[in-house]
Amino acid sequence: MVRFAYEPLRSSRAIRLIKFLPGSSPICQMITVEVEKAPPYVALSYTWGSTELSRVILVNGSEVPITRSLAEAIDAIFIFARERSMMFWADSICINQADDHERGLQVRLMNSIYRSAEIVTIWLG
Repeated sequence: MVRFAYEPLRSSRAIRLIKFLPGSSPICQMITVEVEKAPPYVALSYTWGSTELSRVILVNGSEVPITRSLAEAIDAIFIFARERSMMFWADSICINQADDHERGLQVRLMNSIYRSAEIVTIWLG
């Protein structure tokens, strides 16, 4: 399976959101939108815990490695978000962690990201 490749964000107000596709496991599609024009989404705040990338999810047909803590958080919101056709935002997936410039821009946007979310979910493990 091919590892996921991020496309550059086109503006300083752009964010990536994840949509769960129909099915019994988290298979996802990623879209890019301006934060002020985003459809309803769940912003997921969670404890990072161990940095070991122990699981993968499929995003746009490619593998995205994630931590156990994020996998548990996704499992917790999966059915809720999918049944409501809501997207979700989680920093370690929606921000290209390998791109320092993007990461800096997105960190400055986090206040808007959380304020624009329809629901903010906190996962402590």
